[in-house]
Amino acid sequence: MNKILLVDIDTGMLNIFKGMFKEHSDKVEIMTSGDVREVANIISSVKVNIIIVDLKMPDMDDFEFLLFMNQNYPHIPVVVTTAFGTPDIESRIKKLESCLYFEKPVDMELLKEKIFDEMNIGVGGQIHGIGLSSFLQMSEMEKTTCTLKIKADENVGLLYLLKGELIAAETGLLSGKDAACEIVGWENAIIEIEKGTVRKKKEISMPLMNILMESLRIKDEKESAKKKKKDKKTLSSKKQHEKTDSDLELEMDEEIEMDEEIEQKPSEGSAKKKSTLPDEKDVKLLSASQNFRRKRILVSSYIFFAIVIFSSAGWFSWVNFIKPRMIKKKYDDVLISIGYQESMVEKYKTLKNYIENNTGSPFILSAEKKIIKIKNLIQEHDFEKAITGVENLSIDDEYNIKAKTLYNEYLEKYPEGPHVAEVKKKINEIQKTIDEKRFKDLRNIPSDNYKKRLAAYNEYLSERPEGKYRKDVKKLKEKQSEAYYKYVKKEIVDCEINKAFAPCIDLCSKFITDYKESSQVPKIKALMLSMQSRQTMTTLKRKVEDEKLESKAARKVYIEYLKKNPKTPAEKSIRAVLVKLDQKIKDRESWDKIFAYSKNTKIDVDNRINSIKKYMSKESSMQYRNSTKKIITMLENEKKGIIQKELFAKEQRKKEQERLAEIKEEKERIESEKKRIASALKRTGKGRYTVNNNGTVSDMETGLLWNILDTHIELKKCLTYSGAKAYVEKMKTGGYGDWRLPTTHDLLMILNTQPGFPETGAKWYWTSESYVKGFHEIANIAERNTGVVWKKGESKLTECGTVRAVRP
Repeated sequence: MNKILLVDIDTGMLNIFKGMFKEHSDKVEIMTSGDVREVANIISSVKVNIIIVDLKMPDMDDFEFLLFMNQNYPHIPVVVTTAFGTPDIESRIKKLESCLYFEKPVDMELLKEKIFDEMNIGVGGQIHGIGLSSFLQMSEMEKTTCTLKIKADENVGLLYLLKGELIAAETGLLSGKDAACEIVGWENAIIEIEKGTVRKKKEISMPLMNILMESLRIKDEKESAKKKKKDKKTLSSKKQHEKTDSDLELEMDEEIEMDEEIEQKPSEGSAKKKSTLPDEKDVKLLSASQNFRRKRILVSSYIFFAIVIFSSAGWFSWVNFIKPRMIKKKYDDVLISIGYQESMVEKYKTLKNYIENNTGSPFILSAEKKIIKIKNLIQEHDFEKAITGVENLSIDDEYNIKAKTLYNEYLEKYPEGPHVAEVKKKINEIQKTIDEKRFKDLRNIPSDNYKKRLAAYNEYLSERPEGKYRKDVKKLKEKQSEAYYKYVKKEIVDCEINKAFAPCIDLCSKFITDYKESSQVPKIKALMLSMQSRQTMTTLKRKVEDEKLESKAARKVYIEYLKKNPKTPAEKSIRAVLVKLDQKIKDRESWDKIFAYSKNTKIDVDNRINSIKKYMSKESSMQYRNSTKKIITMLENEKKGIIQKELFAKEQRKKEQERLAEIKEEKERIESEKKRIASALKRTGKGRYTVNNNGTVSDMETGLLWNILDTHIELKKCLTYSGAKAYVEKMKTGGYGDWRLPTTHDLLMILNTQPGFPETGAKWYWTSESYVKGFHEIANIAERNTGVVWKKGESKLTECGTVRAVRP
């Protein structure tokens, strides 16, 4: 059942709609809602086919609702009626595809037809005598929205059309384009139409013609495959049971050849055979010829009957479906066109043109009825336009002329119209209307709009010295003065909050001018003086703040203002401010003096701290109290820093002394070791070694120059191979920079050959010979074997050994 949702419809219109759908109560259910904001909840739980909303006074909520429906529920048509339409409102609504716009007074017959067309009431059933492909193409031209249920043999499928476009399809396990191609290819299809809203997402983007061609291609491929399969079966069957026509012809040719051979052999038997064979031959040829002729006649008959059937179907479709639909569509297009036309005159011309150019149309009578209604609506519209035009005129010197002009225009256009007497009566009552309307307008001015009310009172009293309501207006004005005084006091509160006093001063001044005899005038004058004083003080204070003036400069600003305005209402307030500024200046001078004293680092920090504390105890001003506390904290931190610096310096001196002592002790140790080894070499060397004064020893036998100390004695630590190389590269002993690691031979020459170097306690020495062995980097070393004997060995480069440096 179709559901119509009526939104914000008054009782009268609701009864009209109920009467409109009374005959279709079995197909239509009417629902109501009092607010557009309830619609979203309703349509989310109930399937609604169409929504009719009456816009009393279109606002943002209404337009947001229409935009929401157009974006989220474009399949639900929304009929919008309003008596407050403007070209802008109408244009905005018509841009929304799901909305239909009707301006009041509404042509209910036209609205009814449009609603029935949208809900497709009374439309549906089966289609016979027309192919599915043709029906789809006609639906595309007519932009039909419906669901087609297709039946063929035991197959059932659904095709979904939205405004003539095939958007989805489904049959069995297939859906989308594949299902559409499959369904279109069915033969002897029965079409059932289910018109109405299609709630289906778009699954097919291929144009209808492409789908029809694709379906034919698939159908041809299937038929070709079936034919091949059938031919194979037929050939196999005929080989076993009967012969084909070509086999018969072949046999006939063989028999003819055999007959010719028999004729060449003269014999009695052959003569008899010769007399009988021609008859059999003729019979066979006649049979083959007749079969061939029958087949050709059958094919021709099939083709002829097919042409007749398709022609009949085409003619039947044209007469019973296509032509009536085209006529109906043409009339529907006219109805849609007048629905979007702005003026009734344009609608009248459109219908008149349709009647003149479609004399045989079954819809002429309906169009003529609509023209009559439109004429009546135009006349009513012109009457309402005249009345509304007069009501909207401003009551001024030209009101009388303008009102009569509008009324006379209506009388000239409709001299026998139904409202002639009413219009003439209104012309006679223009003067009375002017007076009543002016007084009515005057009373309708909001009570809190004192300015407008006062202006209206004065205007009425000055322009209408003999007016009917003159006494009433004077009373209203007297009452206004008391209410206006309260209004001024209320406005003053806002002025004080916003620090904007000029409007309130103007209000007070205007009150004094407009209500000279009021008892509230002295109070208003006092309020005005207070506002003027506060305005002056606010202006001066803002100037001081904006220019960021110090106390002295600010004092100068106030003094200069007093000189220029000796009788200013703000004099008392300015004097009070000057007293405060003088105290601030004094406090500032005192503060600057103590602040400069606290920054003088030449003065002892304790003296500065005591001076600041003394200032803090004497000064009563709180302005610099926080700053004073900060300075005291800063000076105390400065004092702590001085103490810490002295302690740190003392500690550093102690550490430096200890470091120098260690260096001295180490130097003495090194020198002692050098002397010890030098003495031993001189004593036991037997002239082989020469001890030099630069920390080196010359081997007179090998010509090499050795460092007198090894790293075991000099560094008191062992070195890795990389550390050993770095050590010799950095050596500058004796003023030489080409020190190196010795070879194994160099070391064994001074360790095993007597006289050798004195023992230092080292277990083994690095050599310059390094290489890779297996997965490790190795270097040769000189290591102690037994007793005083040294031998060649090896060690990983990461091991820790001793260096005895040598140079060439």
